[in-house]
Amino acid sequence: MRARGHGEQARSLAPRVCGLRFGMLLYLYRRRVRAHLAAELLAGLGVAVGVALVFGVLLSDASLTSSAGKLVRRLAGSARYELVAPTGAGISARTVSRVGALNGVEVAAPILRSEVTLRGPGGSEEVQLIGLSPAVEDLGGIGGQELAAGAKLLAGGVGLPSGVASQIGARRGGIVEIASGGRLTRVQVRATLGGTLAALAASPVAVAVLSRAQTITASRGRATEVLVKPLPGSAAAVHRRLAKIAGATLQLRPASGELKLLEEATAPNRQSTALFAAIAVIVGFLLALSAMLLTVPERRRFIAELRMQGYDTAQIAVLLGFQALMLGLLATAAGLGIGALLAGAFFQRVPGFLTAAFPIGAEEAFGVLPVAIAAGCGLSAAGAASALALLELRGRG
Repeated sequence: MRARGHGEQARSLAPRVCGLRFGMLLYLYRRRVRAHLAAELLAGLGVAVGVALVFGVLLSDASLTSSAGKLVRRLAGSARYELVAPTGAGISARTVSRVGALNGVEVAAPILRSEVTLRGPGGSEEVQLIGLSPAVEDLGGIGGQELAAGAKLLAGGVGLPSGVASQIGARRGGIVEIASGGRLTRVQVRATLGGTLAALAASPVAVAVLSRAQTITASRGRATEVLVKPLPGSAAAVHRRLAKIAGATLQLRPASGELKLLEEATAPNRQSTALFAAIAVIVGFLLALSAMLLTVPERRRFIAELRMQGYDTAQIAVLLGFQALMLGLLATAAGLGIGALLAGAFFQRVPGFLTAAFPIGAEEAFGVLPVAIAAGCGLSAAGAASALALLELRGRG
């Protein structure tokens, strides 16, 4: 008797929506799924397909610039400006010394970046060779503790991201060949980069100390850019002095200027992504709507049965809305999983003109925004399709 009393008390305290307990809503939804499994699966499939397409496209778009963006930010560290040489030219050691000697300059770190071909036991890959000077350590970022700890390891050899090393079959201590400008150089892999160097893990790059990179590329002591960190309060004055040194031969820009160029280069891709995502939403909605239309006669009978059992309009609306929510949640979860697979298998194809200019690697950037947009589309499609049944309640009290 006491146990029964406790059970009745628990049920009476259970949360209610318009007089309906949550347990009752679940029970009625399970009963509906058992009675109309094919229709629910078809509707869920429509929503899942739409979510998968939207999420796959958005994820691949976000992943397109993720690794390159991380690398640029980590290279720049605390630098504020950079001098960049035109394509095919370089910045002489004399110019680097002039920059470092300017009043108000705290750090001037030369960097060499050159497109090369890596060849290992398992294949070859086009990568960007990055030569880092010891001064990069003072900028923090990628050249902080990592370079300080690994400078001796990289001296005379190169460091490869784990992804690149795996792609060409290289291992630490092994020998790889670097083809640059018609020259072929054999170097030792002194380190595989990962862990604290996670910004490099998915980037198609190879890292060496500046002098070794200059030897490999026959750059004769030249760099391709100089990162500059002004002293506190000296930014404006340093900018004017750098502009005089740059003249008409070098480009002076913010240290994160490459990110802006990357965004401009990928603008057409983002536009096509938005269009394809919109088409995917429409496709998913039409599939879900078609499945829901097949169930309209049954839903009318279900609504009539509920009315005969004493349910009012608000309760029926809550029940139908709960069923749409459950369908949307389950289908969206499935769609997100399928979309992640699609992004990795089909959508992550980087255009050649981007890889030639930026160190773009294959990295899936799972963010809140793509998940929220895809989930919102899935829930909206399920709700809009299920809203057809609610039209039966118009004008009825």
